Amino acid sequence: MAAAPHGQGGDLMKMFEGPAEESIAESQRLAIAAGRNAFKELDKLMKAVGLYGFEHQGTQRFRGILHHAIQALVPGEDDAFEVVVGPYELTLHDQAVYQNAAPEKNFIYKFFQDGVRRLRFHHGLTEKELDDFVDVLLTNWDDPAYFEDDSVTVMWSKDFEHITYKVIESFRGQIAQIEGLAL
Repeated sequence: MAAAPHGQGGDLMKMFEGPAEESIAESQRLAIAAGRNAFKELDKLMKAVGLYGFEHQGTQRFRGILHHAIQALVPGEDDAFEVVVGPYELTLHDQAVYQNAAPEKNFIYKFFQDGVRRLRFHHGLTEKELDDFVDVLLTNWDDPAYFEDDSVTVMWSKDFEHITYKVIESFRGQIAQIEGLAL
């Protein structure tokens, strides 16, 4: 079977993909790389906390590396690093900086399910806030103590000063916003 000519039904997936990384400005490419590095370090820290707890020296080392990686993302007083939350990935400039396709034990999926659409890390993030954020990410949502909570209420209870998030009211509201309707 011959391939469809360009512009006539070619690769359908290309319509839904973000811009090719080569077409992104150098400063954006650097931010994407730094974001990927920070979330790689976050993943290491979460695994260490799960295995050894917060107080283990290995965990403390990973926490310091992550804190440094996040500070590198927001070096100036007015700087912030914002990612878009999808069901299975966090993106920056339409490029994935963190992915996890498995919904179980996946904080991205939980955030998306609870209506979080953007996460923003601001200059001045403290290690305490970082610990609290990781604590939210590692929450056991099957625990009856969290029966009436979701990730948004747990993050709200942490009273973050340097981590902000945007939440939709409901999926119905999101559909209305996408379609431009007032439901």
